[in-house]
Amino acid sequence: MGDKSFTTFKSELLWALGGLSAADVNSMEGSWVNSAYLSLTSRNKFWKFKVPKTFSFPELDTTTTATGNDGDAFITKPSDNIFVHTVWDMTNDVMLAYRDHGWYTDQTGRADADSESTPTYWTPYGTRLYLYPTLDDEYNFTIYYRKRIADLTGSTTTVIGAEWDEPILMFAVMRGYMFLRDFDKAKQWREEFILTIQDLMGMQERQARYTRDRLIPSVMQTQKQGY
Repeated sequence: MGDKSFTTFKSELLWALGGLSAADVNSMEGSWVNSAYLSLTSRNKFWKFKVPKTFSFPELDTTTTATGNDGDAFITKPSDNIFVHTVWDMTNDVMLAYRDHGWYTDQTGRADADSESTPTYWTPYGTRLYLYPTLDDEYNFTIYYRKRIADLTGSTTTVIGAEWDEPILMFAVMRGYMFLRDFDKAKQWREEFILTIQDLMGMQERQARYTRDRLIPSVMQTQKQGY
């Protein structure tokens, strides 16, 4: 988790804006911090910089359980989800296959009790995860998903690593200077923010490459030895 508390974020933000007081910014400093935190953990693009497809915040990947009963066409998404990775049928110990909503609506007999069976597919739509075929019995599911972070308050810290505290502060400072209509300083902080997250996100890819480089030779050596 992070090192800076919400209170610390706010005080450092005001200091970075030139030692302003909360009254000088209409007490907006807290909303800028939480907006920066949410943006960092949910956006795929920051201006011209695209977040690498291989990058993720593992601290935000989580699970929850859900139960469906005979005749149910769907289970409900977790309220704090950003997107769902997959759905696991715990009753039969098997992963359901993803299908888009267009495919689901093309299927016939969804409301026909005679077509109910063991579910093999899931499709997201709105706040629901539709299952096909429609359930013929009670089933228990595990939903794997990316969660939406909760707003910081008081002494709370972020749920992601402490290395992300500085980018969050940079993004919040940029928003502060936009509010103050000092667009030159806002641009400077924006550019520094982008350079910082590029470096941090690149570290994850370098770690992945290092792991592959260490693993592949070991596998090849094992194959050569006939194991």
